[in-house]
Order: sequence, then structure tokens, then C-alpha cells
Amino acid sequence: MKLKIGENIRNLRRKADLTQQQFADQMGVSCQSVSRWENSETYPDMELLPAIANFFNTSVDSLMGVMYAVKEKQAHETFDALRRECLEPQINTEKVVSLIRDIRRNFLDSAEAWRLWVGNNRCFMMPEVLPEIRQTAEMYLALHPMDYWVIETMAMVEEEEKIEDFLSKFTPAYDLSRRTLLFERYLERQDKERLEPERRFKLYQALDDLFEPVTLLGLNENSDAKDYAAIFQSRLLDLVREQSVDSEPDKWVCERLKLGIARASIAARGGKIQEALCELEGAVLLLENTMRIKKPQKLKINCRWLCGMTWIAEEIWDSPSQDLGMLERAVTIYTDISGMNNSRIRYHFLVYPSVYRDRIANLCGKECLENLPQYQALLSRLDALIERKPRE
Repeated sequence: MKLKIGENIRNLRRKADLTQQQFADQMGVSCQSVSRWENSETYPDMELLPAIANFFNTSVDSLMGVMYAVKEKQAHETFDALRRECLEPQINTEKVVSLIRDIRRNFLDSAEAWRLWVGNNRCFMMPEVLPEIRQTAEMYLALHPMDYWVIETMAMVEEEEKIEDFLSKFTPAYDLSRRTLLFERYLERQDKERLEPERRFKLYQALDDLFEPVTLLGLNENSDAKDYAAIFQSRLLDLVREQSVDSEPDKWVCERLKLGIARASIAARGGKIQEALCELEGAVLLLENTMRIKKPQKLKINCRWLCGMTWIAEEIWDSPSQDLGMLERAVTIYTDISGMNNSRIRYHFLVYPSVYRDRIANLCGKECLENLPQYQALLSRLDALIERKPRE
């Protein structure tokens, strides 16, 4: 691809109403150098390109004439390569650092730049990688102040002795997020129509936190504490779903599956075999009904306090593990919340049959069940739900 640096410099210089000599003086080069650039006899030194681009308030890529579609394709390939390296069991930090530097130089303004900050924390914590990510985060936040994904990533990976400096520099002292400010605004103004979506979002966030075991337990590994948490969450789910008892999928599929398996484990360890099998039967039936979903469809929310939120379920092919060579058929459940991360944020959950098959096959208390034909039949039904294909 022929670069159009000279032609672009000539057009930008003329647009700025500068002579070749005036522009040369600004860049600290000779008038003859500028003339040779504009006649495509030579190119500016690589070290000069950022200064020229900054002078004309443009990007290096635009100055060089790299087409947007070509650049986005390059960005996509680079982010894919980084993702693969970050998922390797043995991470090659030299390759990772090289890719991050490439992204920092060329792709921070890409439409896919957000991908850098999602799912790579294990790699970014490594001492060889963290300094590069720290530098990249500062440059990214200069372009996108208060970006949610960057701040969340750095809050996870930054060294303990540096985290306060980072948070002091890039976050406010109090919660000044758009959602919080809008909630307070509409509450103060008694604007019922506009307050309602903010109220629903605030309540959903609180419920979502309570269904996360670490919110209740911290890092407590005590099995009794985990059982109490599962019982509390089950009662909360019954309250939220207003005692809905059917086996059809709704917004709470993931919580229902997780807690059904947890209750089965409690029953099995307590010697209540039929109760455990009944809980597992309910979980498998719910999963079977969920995996029948193919085209996008709205799910019931079964909660009067959250009426008005729209949750969608649809088929998706993705990988639940580090095996990027194979895809598994799953169902994604999601809702879009506007006004976060400068645009919108998608709350989503993925339902993989293989994940729940593994949980039931390795159930704590399975010793009481594994020789029973009913238990083996449930595992066979789960096996039948797992569909895989090679990644193209």
C-alpha cells in the first residue's frame, strides 16, 4: 500500500495557510526537506511523525493515509493475538509486552480498544507485563477519561502499594457515576417517569451483589457457611420470583441452576437422597428448556419490583474454557443499560451445558448418588445437551 504522507502534509499545510518555510521552521527542519516530503521523494523520519500529526491536530495513521477499515482489521487481529497469548497456560511475557506496545502505539483509538481491558487480568498482574499496562492505562484514560473498563481492570491488577495513587488520580472521592447522579436528580425532582429505570437498575445491582456468594461470605471456605449462604440466597430468589415454581427459563436461570445444585449437595451430604435427586431433576429440566432457545426471545422477569427491564435470551457459540479451538453451543441472557462507559453496558450471563454437567458430576456428596441409575440418567441427559464444533 502506497503511503500518502507527502500529499497529506501538503494539503494540511495549505489548509493551515502556511508556506513550506514556515512549516519547516515549526518542525525544525529545512525547507528542502518539506519540499521532498510533499513531492514523495522521501518520508519524514519516524520520530517526526507524531510531532507533525500533533501540529496538524490529526493522528499518525491519518497522516500516513492508512484507511480506517485496514487499521480496524489490523486492530482486530492484534487484539485476537493478545487474547490468545493471555489465555496460554504458560504465558510468553515477551510476546504479550510486544503486543501491548503495538496496541499503545497504534490502536488506542480503535473501535475494539475496549477488548484490551476485558478478561486479561491474570496476565496483566505479571511483574513483566504490569508496567506496560500501567503506561497504557494512563494513555488510554487521557483519551477516555473515567473509562469504566480501564479503571476496573487497574483496580484488579495494580500493585497494592500503587493502587491508592491510581484511584486518587483517576477516580472521584465519592460515587459521581452518571447513574447515581441521575437517580439523585430524578428523586429530588420527583420525576417518576425518569426515576423508574434508575430505580430498577439500582435494585438489580443490589440483588446481583447478594446472589454473589463472596458478598455474603467474603473468602470464607467453611462448608457450613456456604450452606447457610445457599439457603439464604434460595429464600431471596423465591421472594424475588414471587414463588414462581414452573420449569420454564426466565431472567433468573443462572441463579436457579446454581442454587438448585447447591441444595442438591446439601441434601446429598445429609443423606436425603430423594430430595437431592429431585433438586437435580429440576435443574436438568430447567437447563433442557433453556437450551431449546435459539432465536432471540424476551424472558419473563417474574419480579414486580423489576417490571420494565427487558431481558433477552438467544443462542450463541462460544468457548467456556481456554480451548479457543472449539466452540460450544450456549444460551446468552442479557439486558442493555444505557449511559454507562460513555455509551451502554451489557449485563449478560452465559449458560453452557458442559459447565453444569461438570458441577453435577463433581457434586460434593455425589458418593451417595453416583451408583444410582437416576443420577446416571441425569448425567446422560446433560451429555445430550452439549454440542461442539471447531472454530472457523
